[in-house]
Amino acid sequence: MYALLIVIMALALFSALLYAGSSSINIDNYLIKSNKGLIESSAMTLATQFTAYENIKGYALQEINWQNELFSLNRYSPKVIDGTVWNYHNNVDGSYFCMSGLVNELNYKSFKLAEISADGISFVNTFCGSKTSLSYNGSFPVEMAITYWIRN
Repeated sequence: MYALLIVIMALALFSALLYAGSSSINIDNYLIKSNKGLIESSAMTLATQFTAYENIKGYALQEINWQNELFSLNRYSPKVIDGTVWNYHNNVDGSYFCMSGLVNELNYKSFKLAEISADGISFVNTFCGSKTSLSYNGSFPVEMAITYWIRN
């Protein structure tokens, strides 16, 4: 009888924990924050590689074949969110790295969260090279980009 009572209490406790645990875990928030970290760490590594490249080589990184040139110093390859790619551009406004592509709502929220924490150097918009932010409220997936300015 005592064993049966212990089993019933254990099942009740397990059910309560399962119910409480499943309602308190928000997978979407976890994915948004995880993707934000991926974006930020890749952008930071790209910026570091960019500075090292120019210091070692003594000249500016060119847009043509930029990945092979930049990664010739080591074999780092920046991480991307599904459906996106990293780009590099150097124009009259400065130099920047940009992650762009077709994103879903969670990835858009990741872009916006990464933009907030890189105050003043990154901007989310529908195109690379933007110096203004866009708040998007339409349907997904949508073409979006987060631009990290390295040099203005």
